[in-house]
Amino acid sequence: MRSNGRAFQRLQSCIPRAFVLSEFRSGDLPAALTVHPMLLTFLAQAAPAAPAGSGIIGLLPIVFIFVIGYYVMIRPQMRRSKEQARVVSALKTGDDVITASGIHGRITNVKETTVMVKVADNVKLEMEKSAITNVLKLVESEK
Repeated sequence: MRSNGRAFQRLQSCIPRAFVLSEFRSGDLPAALTVHPMLLTFLAQAAPAAPAGSGIIGLLPIVFIFVIGYYVMIRPQMRRSKEQARVVSALKTGDDVITASGIHGRITNVKETTVMVKVADNVKLEMEKSAITNVLKLVESEK
């Protein structure tokens, strides 16, 4: 394995002293280095210079992912929460509702944090307002 003088000097400065033998002829590589030719290839390559502003450009994909995540996950959830809070605050006696567990009924009494829901004749359930998921709209002809 032969090498030109300049590349060999550059390579020799990168090699740890344990690998450098003082008794080799010019252009010949030490016997210890011929075992690992890939090591020589990696050491002989110069690191590319980093372009100016690469730190900011490197962060843009991460920022972009967070912005997309905000608009896809966080913002719709905040809208749903506000809508649910609006529905819960507007509950009144006589509303037909559906609970989170799927029970259909009519509100008979509204308290500060709970409501009384009539689900059948002589069957009333007291539950938290937050358990109400939907308020059913009555058609004008049914009133």
